[in-house]
Amino acid sequence: MTNISHIFRDNGGNWHIQNNDAHLEQVAKLSERFAAKFGMGNWGKALGLLHDKA
Repeated sequence: MTNISHIFRDNGGNWHIQNNDAHLEQVAKLSERFAAKFGMGNWGKALGLLHDKA
């Protein structure tokens, strides 16, 4: 069973399903990039990977 994080439509009108693993990886990349600006890239990546875990 795949855990779904998001369902979205692209600019061409096509629907996409984003599973939880892909979502966490993409958030981690963004978080790492943003946090690297103040020397905390590794923390940003870790928190991006963990942000939906409960």
